[in-house]
Amino acid sequence: FNGSVVAGPGAGSSFVSFCVEYAESFLYGNLLYVQGVSTATVNAPSAYTTPSDPLSYETAWLLTQYHNNVYGHSVAVNDAMQQAFWYLEDEIPQTSLNSLAQSYVSAANTAVGNGYNTYGNVRELNLFTNDSYTNHTQDQLVLLAPVPEPESYALLLAGLGLIGWVVRRHQLRPS
Repeated sequence: FNGSVVAGPGAGSSFVSFCVEYAESFLYGNLLYVQGVSTATVNAPSAYTTPSDPLSYETAWLLTQYHNNVYGHSVAVNDAMQQAFWYLEDEIPQTSLNSLAQSYVSAANTAVGNGYNTYGNVRELNLFTNDSYTNHTQDQLVLLAPVPEPESYALLLAGLGLIGWVVRRHQLRPS
């Protein structure tokens, strides 16, 4: 899904997301409210999952690959990604996967088997249909923009300071 932020931090920006729960849905075009951004669902139990189900590292790895355009963004890729995410989050059985989704699941399992054990910037938007957060509708996978490390800010400030010093020195120099 393509989402748009209409209020709060990031207002005006858009993002790509995938559903986490197979059995939960929402109506397109309706305003949804984000109660939280986390690494776990806040959903009620479905046939394949439990409440507050943590995000899998496999899902985090695969969504990161998707956002890095490793597999492209065609309709077939998007459909297979959604199937893979549902399977990796224990929402659907393996027999529901098409062959492309099976290949994504295999790649994600291999990555985690080789030591990938981080969520990186992958999170779940915990969505509700009302601003009192009493009617949960769905959780969506998103990749947050990376937050610069403190060292990056220090370098930026040092660079700006150096530029300021050079400009000031140049202005004070007699002609």
